[in-house]
Amino acid sequence: MNLLILATLAAYMAHALFIHWRQGPEEEGEETHLHRGMPFPVMPVMLFFFCQVVGSPAITDRLFRWESLWIGGGLFVLLLIRQIRRKTDTEGEMGLAAGTSYLLGGLLQTALLGVACYIAYQENALGRSLFSPGWVILGAIVGHGIFGVSLCFSHRSLDSLMGIVRYVVDVRPLFRFVAKAPQQLFACIDVSLMEEIIYRVAVQGALIALLGSPAAGIVIAALVFSIVHRHFFYNHVVDSIEFLAFSLLLGVLYYATGSLVLVVMIHTVRNFEIVYFDHAEHPLEQNADSPIPEKAS
Repeated sequence: MNLLILATLAAYMAHALFIHWRQGPEEEGEETHLHRGMPFPVMPVMLFFFCQVVGSPAITDRLFRWESLWIGGGLFVLLLIRQIRRKTDTEGEMGLAAGTSYLLGGLLQTALLGVACYIAYQENALGRSLFSPGWVILGAIVGHGIFGVSLCFSHRSLDSLMGIVRYVVDVRPLFRFVAKAPQQLFACIDVSLMEEIIYRVAVQGALIALLGSPAAGIVIAALVFSIVHRHFFYNHVVDSIEFLAFSLLLGVLYYATGSLVLVVMIHTVRNFEIVYFDHAEHPLEQNADSPIPEKAS
């Protein structure tokens, strides 16, 4: 399985890097990842987690049988074909090309997530401990603190540093944003959950097993994780270094604790706070009474 996950990852990265090369620098409003979001593949994963919580091993075992994979894969292909038809109808030949690329990327992405979930299942990484309240709370607190540190790299002035301190201490505007746009939080959980299963549980674990070196496995997995994000190539060099450091930190924490929920929560908090910064006006100057945007997309 270790070789299978790495081979699937190589195919997925080759497609992602080709898309990156073809599209060139990202424009405002453009997707900032080489890969696309994975709302559909996460559905069977969430079903699996639910079965783990209620304690139904018979159901979870069936989720990984070949007949279940064929049914799920068939439904996903139908969904992708529908997307191609919609793009073709609205954008003509360009839509057909984009839809075909979407199909290939979606299939590779689904295969990668499927293999990663199977590895996580075999390693008991998806048990009830995933829902440990202690790890969830710790991950949220640590994630918020780490994001505050990352802001020091992107806002390098004394006034901004004072604003960062106020932002980290007063989290009430963040909670108000959650109340206004809970769908943003759920989207961040989806992405973080899938990426951590792939890159920390499966890829990092496979690299450590094959190389026999935890340090090498963590570093390579962090590099791969960084490369599949388009902004890694176009950000300021300091911001890219910070993002790579964040990836390394996630790898170290997962290796040291074995807690998937910890790294998922840290990752989720970072993504969500980035979304908050995208939608809030002057977030480092806000207080509990500052307005939050009515709509987040």
